[in-house]
Amino acid sequence: MRAFYIPIAVLILLVSASLITGYYVQTSTSLWIDELHSASELANSGEWETAQHRISGITEDWLRHEEIFHILLEHEDLDETKEVLFSTLAACRETDSVEFQIHVQLLISRLQFLTETQKASLQNLL
Repeated sequence: MRAFYIPIAVLILLVSASLITGYYVQTSTSLWIDELHSASELANSGEWETAQHRISGITEDWLRHEEIFHILLEHEDLDETKEVLFSTLAACRETDSVEFQIHVQLLISRLQFLTETQKASLQNLL
């Protein structure tokens, strides 16, 4: 009977860790996505300095989470997302409305992708 409990305990531990990871990534990315929408609206209304402040805040928060994300997520996905994040910040600093909006939308889709890869689903488990 004891041989049955150990594998079940390991399985429960792995599923719990997966759920916690998914929640952590989803919470972080949804906050950043909301901030990106806000920064986009600010840029559209010509408030570039405030938009840049929001994007800088996202960047600082990303850098604080980066070490943990490198443990939890694929490095290539993180590197691509980080590259788009810095491109978004650069476009905001240049006050290039078209380029900024393109990068914001690309960054939102990259963050949503990171969240999707961590959702507890049969596809992600296989």
